[in-house]
Amino acid sequence: MEGEVTSTGSILLDSNKFMEKYNDVDQALSYLTFDSGATGDIETMRIAPYAYDIRGEVVGTEGSIQIGSMRLNDVKLFMKKGSYHDLVQDFPTRFEDAYLLEMIHFIECLQKGEKAFCTEVDGKLGLEIAVAATQSFRTGETVYLQSGKNS
Repeated sequence: MEGEVTSTGSILLDSNKFMEKYNDVDQALSYLTFDSGATGDIETMRIAPYAYDIRGEVVGTEGSIQIGSMRLNDVKLFMKKGSYHDLVQDFPTRFEDAYLLEMIHFIECLQKGEKAFCTEVDGKLGLEIAVAATQSFRTGETVYLQSGKNS
């Protein structure tokens, strides 16, 4: 993989003194440029007081897709005072089914001698990007990636 990562962040909640102690942040933005020239951004807020908020969006030349929702169920309640829906409050609730399905897939692959959908290469590339984002945040400079050279 080739590309570049530029990251910035800050501490927005005064109660997060431990973030400062460990040179970390509770809000961050990483801007990625891929070898194709396409770009992307990753926005992070460690503590969203309203719900466990994890969503994704991909905007392309021929359309876009939005993935995920903060809603626990896709049911809305409409009343005189407004509309309501329940929100996912934590990480385990959001990903319980995903982790179960991932484990089932992994075990089936072992039993059948097949390769899993997500491989060690996917994990290594994700880790390289995360390390580059941390380096960029700490140095204030863009980090250039060339697979194998930053690991």
